[in-house]
Amino acid sequence: APQARLQVALARALYRTPRLRGDLFRKVDDGGESFGTNKQERRRTMEGDQKRLRDRAARLRRKIEALRRHRDLQRRRRARNGAPTVALVGYTNAGKTSVLEALTGGAGRGDDRPFATLDPRTRRADLSDEAVGPSKALVTDTVGFVSKLPAQVVAAFRATLEEVEAADVLVHVVDASRRGDARARARVVDRELEALGVGETPRLLFYNKVDLLEPAEAARLRELASSRPDVLVGAAATGDLGGLREALAECLDESLLDVAVTLPYSDNAYGATIEEVRRRGRVLSQEHGDDATELRAAVPRDLAGRLRGYKSAS
Repeated sequence: APQARLQVALARALYRTPRLRGDLFRKVDDGGESFGTNKQERRRTMEGDQKRLRDRAARLRRKIEALRRHRDLQRRRRARNGAPTVALVGYTNAGKTSVLEALTGGAGRGDDRPFATLDPRTRRADLSDEAVGPSKALVTDTVGFVSKLPAQVVAAFRATLEEVEAADVLVHVVDASRRGDARARARVVDRELEALGVGETPRLLFYNKVDLLEPAEAARLRELASSRPDVLVGAAATGDLGGLREALAECLDESLLDVAVTLPYSDNAYGATIEEVRRRGRVLSQEHGDDATELRAAVPRDLAGRLRGYKSAS
């Protein structure tokens, strides 16, 4: 988790720098031990320490920015390779890692410690053999949210939040076994997602750990969810995804945008563009003319944005 470690180190340096002065002079004024013989010498030592912390923070920022650019490049490559993206979000310990493993067939297991997932983990998932929309997706496990998270700690988890911002669909995982505060925790996540600017991203709500409820409670929750196609109930640790795989396929299909463009044969990217449209979306119609192909298709939003550079089909 290189980015997360760098962000934590940066948060530590930023936290220590303004507090260094007060801590050091308080020791002198209170008669505590000091490695300086007077306040002037102590001040010079403190200023040197502060400069070293500022220099360290600057170096960390440069490294973090380089990693961010590298992640952006990886994300663009994944987009070109064709699979839509799904981000798992939720309060800490909701069981997102277990959902990732159940969706992707991984052999890992979740961790009950808060913030066990510092950097995003992305794996490929087969959604459904009979999927309405894309049959494969890239699923990313992200850091768990908590209430009143300090700003410096939020920065330490920025790597995972970037994946949330870029996702085509979000799956909000809720720990159904938290009877007293499940709704309050869900509201914390909703507020954080709004603050990230992803409130309009298509979203599914998955009540996890239903196996820990009493049978009557589990039955009531399933009944309530049955009237909401965007709400699902299951227990990822036991392999019960409650139809999440199929719901994701439908949700991804609904998130596709219709485009109608004219692709000239003379375009160097003609063949690659047609192939990407077929791989990532659905071709609705295709008419070949003398000089170009009129294409109507449903494609992910990033591809739709790139296709806007072509002339619209009549």
